[in-house]
Amino acid sequence: EDVAQDEAAQDVSAKPIAAADTHEAEPAKLSTWVAGQTMDFCVINADTKEPISDVTLELQGIAFKDVKIPNTDADGWSHIPLPDLPPEDVRVYPKKDGFVPLRVCWIAEPHPTLPKSFTIPMEASKNFGGIVHNEAGEPIPDVTVTIEFWGEGKGENPHIRANINAITTTDKYGRWNVNVMPMELDNESNLRIYLNHPDYVSDHLRRGYVPTPVTERPALVQLFDQSAVMVMRRGETIEGTVVDQNGKPIPNAAIYDDIYYWFDPDKTRATTDENGKFRITGVEFSPNQIDSRQPDIEPDGFSDVARRPRRGIILTVRATGYAHELIFANPASSPLEVQLDAGESIHGQVVDENGIPLEGVRIDAIRWREQPLRLHLESMTDVDGKFELKNVPTDEVKYNIGKDGYMSVSEFPMIQSSNEYKVVLKAPVRIIGLVTDAETGAPLEKFSLMPGIARENGGATDWIRWFARTIVNDGRYETRLIQEKEGGWVLRVAAEGYMPAISRIFRPYDPDKGEITYDFKLTKAPPLTGVVLGLDDKPLANADVYLATDRMNIDKRKVTSTEVLPVKTDDAGRFQFPPEVEPFCIVVVHEQGIGMITEAECETPPTITIKPWESVKDQLQIIRKPAGMHSDFP
Repeated sequence: EDVAQDEAAQDVSAKPIAAADTHEAEPAKLSTWVAGQTMDFCVINADTKEPISDVTLELQGIAFKDVKIPNTDADGWSHIPLPDLPPEDVRVYPKKDGFVPLRVCWIAEPHPTLPKSFTIPMEASKNFGGIVHNEAGEPIPDVTVTIEFWGEGKGENPHIRANINAITTTDKYGRWNVNVMPMELDNESNLRIYLNHPDYVSDHLRRGYVPTPVTERPALVQLFDQSAVMVMRRGETIEGTVVDQNGKPIPNAAIYDDIYYWFDPDKTRATTDENGKFRITGVEFSPNQIDSRQPDIEPDGFSDVARRPRRGIILTVRATGYAHELIFANPASSPLEVQLDAGESIHGQVVDENGIPLEGVRIDAIRWREQPLRLHLESMTDVDGKFELKNVPTDEVKYNIGKDGYMSVSEFPMIQSSNEYKVVLKAPVRIIGLVTDAETGAPLEKFSLMPGIARENGGATDWIRWFARTIVNDGRYETRLIQEKEGGWVLRVAAEGYMPAISRIFRPYDPDKGEITYDFKLTKAPPLTGVVLGLDDKPLANADVYLATDRMNIDKRKVTSTEVLPVKTDDAGRFQFPPEVEPFCIVVVHEQGIGMITEAECETPPTITIKPWESVKDQLQIIRKPAGMHSDFP
């Protein structure tokens, strides 16, 4: 697994927590995966145990490729070929009308151990819906309603969870309905309902981005009995004209208001007509977009340091043959006139450390005027290592430059110039090691490995949780660092029944390079347990309990951002977490109130008594260990 991430480094203690030993590297355990394997799946009704025919079983192999989509036969069986190369995960997505869509996933390294056959129980789905009104109480037809829900699921290998992504449209009465939901949601906070209509404030979904919905979600009971009402706001309108340097209108110019168009540049918010005019409706100017820690905003709506908007939105404008432009729009700025300069190019060459040209290197715009991912400018080097970027902005843009098998270069600055840029890619840093029991020295056959971005000011590590992986390999691991970071990288290893361990900081080429051996010795440790009491000093059941090592945000009595999912207290108010080596808070969030303790209060199993909320709009940010915000994401 290669470790590369385009987020800004956060903070980490420079003090090593894991023990490091130098030893002679031994060969890693060879893969036992055999090409041409198949697997039999049987799908049954979870209630009746009867087989279900015509279930679509989408199997996604390596890197979500090698997709196979067979159906079950009359007896509920399907025979599926597996990938020929050893996959680190195998994902199967069973789906049929009238049943809850699922994801069944096996994950392990060097590859998961799969049974010859597996039975999947599917739950009959329930109706779920409501009505969409405007602020005047009038129904809104033709609203696109998107329902997303990922259940917490059960099991580890395989892990089975509800996997819902349903899209429908309101009728002339504003009503909508889907039949995909389970009777009970194992984590209500994972349910998101997105609404989109061109005349109203809407959710504009982008690939690879899971935003908080802009319209408040009704109670679950109302959604299940289909009496739920969601109210869309009209918002405001932005109008303008896009012209060239001579004032001539530019038709077909694309207007974007969301940084995530970088992932899907075909989704524009507006396009200019033959007269160069555009109109964007349903705009909500958010007053909280300004970062109060930054200097005052300049008249154009940006600050020199952060260039963050005060009350408005940022629009990216692009047209073929012209330089991209970034503008700030607020309620007073409409109608806008946007002038585009003639498009110019950037040329360069990418070579290795020996000066040999590299073909197939990707160049992607990553930061412009301190805004991340506002440009979809990209190029690829040819056989001579040469690249060209067309229609670039007139000012400096920073680019990520990388190729498999090499250390990538982050935020390389380039500007329009007649000179040719030269970029050197270095070899990656390889880290290998052994994970053992500190007392017995025995290798741990199963453990998880997660990379993190470090800083040296004592703040929290920015753990790259989606790069975490489970390894089953006689205690051995291997990873590669393929991107330089200002603070360096750290690794975290965890295993059931042990205290996690954190490596020293690795700094690629400053001084770490080549192959590095780093061993982890894990110490056995009991889980973190405790009891939650309600306002009546009695055990509080079904409360959400979070273990937070950096920050979590609470708005309107609900957790809106955290890196971890909660556990639920049982009928006796008890909760349990794996042991934790980092400073942490345990936070209890319940409709009655909130409670919190730190790791210093967990030497014995703690009792947490919640305190009542002060208002229905309670907003909190809980920070156990300060860390810099993700600068590549807002």
